[in-house]
Amino acid sequence: MPGEDFLMRKRTQPDRIISEDDFACLVDAHQHRLHVYLAGLTGQPEQAFDLVQETFYDAWQAACKGHPPFVAGAAEADVRRWLYRVATNNALSLLRHHRLIQWEPLDNHAELLPDARTPFDDHLAESDILRTALARLAPQDAVCLLLRVVHGFSAREVGEMLRTSPENVNTRLARAKQRLRAAYEQRLPNRGEAPTFP
Repeated sequence: MPGEDFLMRKRTQPDRIISEDDFACLVDAHQHRLHVYLAGLTGQPEQAFDLVQETFYDAWQAACKGHPPFVAGAAEADVRRWLYRVATNNALSLLRHHRLIQWEPLDNHAELLPDARTPFDDHLAESDILRTALARLAPQDAVCLLLRVVHGFSAREVGEMLRTSPENVNTRLARAKQRLRAAYEQRLPNRGEAPTFP
């Protein structure tokens, strides 16, 4: 993985300021997943590109100064958590500033979608309903849901990113699932059961 090459070079040359090539490896390793996450959080793919750029600018500044996790011996997971924490903070700041929130189309996330055997038109309608239901969640609850369910972070990792306890993350996740399910059921009358959320 390109990000591992970056960390290996930093371990073997700890006194060296990060090179553009090393940083390009880091960007290549993480930019797509960060963009998917931020586009889901903001509902605006173009805005997500700006947030990804801002996140990597912050990473470049930290790496040039030798701040953790851009130091010798840092684990790839630490770099990933740092990037998601900074990206989340940047996105939440933007959302608070603009007071808008829309959510990621969940078409590619089967665990959050209605039954995949429905006809295509029904599937699209249910996807729009699910997107609308996501917009009703509090931003912090939605962040916990997206990071835990869609992006696979543990409660401890999300807690570190949001500077809260794993118990708080799990509480927010349970609340987000409950509210998402209720909002989904309100928007989908007479269509049978709402999907289950892991």
